Amino acid sequence: QAGLELDRRSRMLYDDHAVFLNGEAYVVKGRDATLLRRLADHRRLEPSACRGFGTQARHTIGEWVAAGWVIPSSASADQTASSATATALVPAERRR
Repeated sequence: QAGLELDRRSRMLYDDHAVFLNGEAYVVKGRDATLLRRLADHRRLEPSACRGFGTQARHTIGEWVAAGWVIPSSASADQTASSATATALVPAERRR
């Protein structure tokens, strides 16, 4: 299984309730929030940590990979982008 790395142009921030990636807000809780905050802080996540994402988070991360915001990283050259963790988060309502 692949790990994850933020694209060098991506910007990921967070607060107590959401994660923000390239201007988009996503409400996150629990283990998914912890892992995404770690990705924001370190700009990468090891494959073992990626296994902890929930189904919904996997779907959203898959969308991020497709958009080029997040890049699958692997310990071996044999792994490809298709083996990336895909995840889904609930979009946050835009704050005014």
